[in-house]
Amino acid sequence: MLHILCEGPPGHAKNDHGKRAQILAQATGGSYGYIETAVPNPRPGLDTLVLWGHGDPTALCGLHANEAADVVKRWKAVNPGIKTLEIITCNAGHSAAGGKAFAIQLKSKLHGFRSSTRDVTIKALPTAVGGRSNSWSILLAEPVFKSWVYITAPGANADELMKAKTLIDYDPAPIGSGLGVSSYRGDIATKADKVVREAPMTRTWTMNYGYFSTLRSQLVKV
Repeated sequence: MLHILCEGPPGHAKNDHGKRAQILAQATGGSYGYIETAVPNPRPGLDTLVLWGHGDPTALCGLHANEAADVVKRWKAVNPGIKTLEIITCNAGHSAAGGKAFAIQLKSKLHGFRSSTRDVTIKALPTAVGGRSNSWSILLAEPVFKSWVYITAPGANADELMKAKTLIDYDPAPIGSGLGVSSYRGDIATKADKVVREAPMTRTWTMNYGYFSTLRSQLVKV
């Protein structure tokens, strides 16, 4: 059984993950709740816990590694069958040069000597082709078409990543029209497929894309 804990309950400033988590639960036969309000409770057959929310190299869902580890440990305490933790967020696997990725920090908190969660396998979205250091990533997910795009790019800052993101976010006006760009509001997996096919081979960014039913299959062991 899968249970998703997402950031931001209804009315919360960051509740944009609630609808996404609901769709993911429906697509994968799981359930969902909000990190801020969900009280750990026994769930027969629960073997996978998912954390989904805003992320950067230092935090996930507003939680630092030790805080996120505490959430997992509380759920594990009443659901000893939990064997897998899945992290679905931006930048969990990346860091600036010399830094340590959030996923690695969390792993060290969960896999400590005699830790109750030392047997929990941690999965996250894949790292950039060039590795964890000096790289960035972002996950775009929209509920209308139930599509997602995961982008990675290298760099001392996120400039290249944001350039790639704009290829999904906007559509250029026809040449000679005199118009600028317009926001894209369609199926972002379809858009990403078009962008990747038209991109030069010299591009440094990568894009994975698909639909909510395939999102978790992209996760790799940390």
